[in-house]
Amino acid sequence: MIKHRFSAMTTECELMFYDASESQAKQLANAIETRVAELVQRYNFHSDDSLLNNTINNREKQSILLDQELLAILQRVRQHSASGAFDITVGSYSKAMRLAQSRSEADAIRHEASSYVGITAWQIDGNTLQFNHPQTQFDLGGVIKEFAVDEAASLVRAAGLHSALINFGGDMAAIGKKPDGSRFIAAIPNPLASEQLLFGMDLENQALTTSAHYARRNQWSDGDVSHVVNAASDAAYISASVVSASALLSGIYSTSLLVDSHTRLPAGAHAVVVDRQGQLHSLTGE
Repeated sequence: MIKHRFSAMTTECELMFYDASESQAKQLANAIETRVAELVQRYNFHSDDSLLNNTINNREKQSILLDQELLAILQRVRQHSASGAFDITVGSYSKAMRLAQSRSEADAIRHEASSYVGITAWQIDGNTLQFNHPQTQFDLGGVIKEFAVDEAASLVRAAGLHSALINFGGDMAAIGKKPDGSRFIAAIPNPLASEQLLFGMDLENQALTTSAHYARRNQWSDGDVSHVVNAASDAAYISASVVSASALLSGIYSTSLLVDSHTRLPAGAHAVVVDRQGQLHSLTGE
């Protein structure tokens, strides 16, 4: 097995090639790093020079012609977030939230933005993105890392490999099985004690993402809030791990389950969620 590590998207990325030669692994790792760098440059919410900000968030018109890649990404996001639990319009207020001095101030910021955020604030007509409000902004932070995992997996498969594991900060894609015929095992942290491992999920030609409230929190003297900013403080689940055919799909649903425990998984997907008492529950797509 050949392992390659690099940093991108504020996370540690790891590639494990089980059936590649040294030269093939090096070439493939370079191609993946290059592709990930392209995605970061295009969709970084925190870069003034990104395509996301130049074309969408700093737009002059409310109708934008999309290129094929961004169109495909947004179509998939819209298809699987119709309930509104997964919301890329949090970019409309996420920067202001970081400047909030208290939980009550953060809540006021979200309330003020409520008229121009959510799934109804944007539509896709053909290859055109349309906004209802000039204040609406996208933050694809919950999309692009997962999309990058899928792109890396596509490059691995295109190179003819049959056994590999991609891990971008816990967002994973497994190509085939291990050489000994066993499935890959992903260890999931305990959301009540994140230094401990709670359970494992096995993968074969599947992708996994885990969303959890312990991952990042904003702390104030009058309370705190999860990085999943739409989640209620009494949300039923504090961790959700979803296995599906793609990391992008898994990422949408693992986040959605933290916001709305009634989220229905798509066919072929399954999840393990942890409730506020630390109990595990298994969910299966319809």
